[in-house]
This record gives sequence, structure tokens and C-alpha cells, in this order.
Amino acid sequence: MAAELYARVILDMVSNAVDRPFQYTVPSHLIGKIEVGSRVLVPFRSRQMVAYVVALDTEPLINNTRDIIDIQDPFPVLQPEFVELSYWLSRRFFSRWIESIHLCLPPAGEKAKARHVEKVLPLFPPEIMREESARIKSKAFRQALILEHLALAGEGLPWTVLKAKTGAGRQSLVPLIKRGWLKIEAVPIEGLSWDKPQVEGTISKKLSLTREQQAAWREIKEGFAGRQKQFLIFGVTGSG
Repeated sequence: MAAELYARVILDMVSNAVDRPFQYTVPSHLIGKIEVGSRVLVPFRSRQMVAYVVALDTEPLINNTRDIIDIQDPFPVLQPEFVELSYWLSRRFFSRWIESIHLCLPPAGEKAKARHVEKVLPLFPPEIMREESARIKSKAFRQALILEHLALAGEGLPWTVLKAKTGAGRQSLVPLIKRGWLKIEAVPIEGLSWDKPQVEGTISKKLSLTREQQAAWREIKEGFAGRQKQFLIFGVTGSG
């Protein structure tokens, strides 16, 4: 029997209520793929959420841990050192850990944060959704609007769109999920930077040094040949 692996994660939600690690089981098919610094998709209450792995354990810290659903990226978006740095930042400056993680993400990681979007899916045909909407409208107006818009669309809608159309909050959504009318899924967003093949450029002609560069290179070469010298090279910031 293969050894079990568990991951402690920080949910990608800026809230004091979830500002602590939650432990999940790493499914057997994801062992070896999930590392500290990986971005994963996890079940949390009645929905799915993106989270960052901050530690791996071989023993469960709680009973009945839930499985990680999937890994988001082909490689970790944070190096372990940056995970440690984010924790230190959060404690040193009294911020939420996820906010410090956001600060440590590389630019590509920031772009990929929205790799999934929450989509609200109806579990009944439109005509039944309309009937239920009419039945509850006088008692639960926002819930009725949610059902009405989903029936009108005839399919699922992103939660951000549905929220804007109805003015409803998550407190209106949860009762409908509990009663089995809806469900929320994290739907992948395609077309991210690393999903696209990189095209290598070619240099059309041989590059030559400018007069100033030639003079600088001459000085450096002479320094290599004789006594050691120090050189301060001026260049464009960020040019490497």
C-alpha cells in the first residue's frame, strides 16, 4: 500500500475567517506532482477554491480530510523559500498570509490566478426553475431572481455575472445549493500565457558593438590579461 500524503494549503480568499492552513489528502495520482508552492483546486464547504500548498505531511492532522481535486499548473508557482518568506511577511506586518503570498507570486503567477472561474449551474430544466422562482419570490426575492436568470440563460452562468444581474450575495446562493437546485463548479479559463507554445525568435543579422561598448570591452579584456581590476558597468535597469 502506497504511503499517504497530505497537503496544508492557504485558500486564495482574503478573509480573516480562513487565514490559516487547511489540510487535504493528496490523491495517489497527484503524488509527485504536488509540491510546496503548487497551486491546487480544493473543495471548501459547498464550492471549489484555488489554494496554495504551504506544507506537505505524511500524517493527517485532522480526521476525514478531503481530497485535493486537481493541480492548477505544470510546476509550482512559488519556490519553498518564497512560501517561507510569505509566512514571515504575514507575521511581521500583521497581514493575512494569502496577501503575502500574492506579493511573492511572479508576474506569470499573477496572470494565472484566475485560471478558474466559479460557475453556477442549474440542476433542473428551465421550466421547473421558473416555477420555483415564482413560488418563492414573495419570501426570498434574491433567490427567485437567481433561479429566474439561470432559467432564462438555459445554462450555467459565472457567479460574478449572476451576482451583477441579481444583486444577490452568497447568502442567497447557499440555501439554493443546500436544497439541491444549484451547484457551483470551478470552470477552467483557457488561453493563459503558458498554455500557448513559445515561438523562438531568430536574429536576422549579426549584432555589433557600438563604439562605447567596444571601448568598454577593450578595457575589460586588458583587465583580464593583467592585474585584477574592478569595473562598474552601467546599463539599462532590469537588463540583467
